[in-house]
Amino acid sequence: MRMLAIPVSSLFLIFAVEMLVFETMYIFKRPAPFCISSIPKGDLMRPVLYPLLEDIVAVDGKGGTRFRARLDQRYKASPPFRGMLHRLTMLWVIPQLLVAGGTLAGIVIADHELAYTVCLLTSDV
Repeated sequence: MRMLAIPVSSLFLIFAVEMLVFETMYIFKRPAPFCISSIPKGDLMRPVLYPLLEDIVAVDGKGGTRFRARLDQRYKASPPFRGMLHRLTMLWVIPQLLVAGGTLAGIVIADHELAYTVCLLTSDV
């Protein structure tokens, strides 16, 4: 039964680690190892939320290439905007790592009696 609880926590952990790796590359001013959204290979990394923001608004929000160009201009012109994207990224990464790690630890450490007790206490039955 424990194995059924692991996939969601594992996906959370994988996404958080990926974000942390790319954000570390941004902090240490490393070049992009491959094309990430509109950031070409070899350009300096940008905060992880930049390509997410860019793709969600440009594609799903129908902002198109016009939005991508304006976001790029804003990013290049505004140090406070770059700092905000970095802080927001860390605000996503740190809680993700804590929740994923805590959940995975709970799955492995908790014994069956405790797990069923917590389940019964939190259910409406």
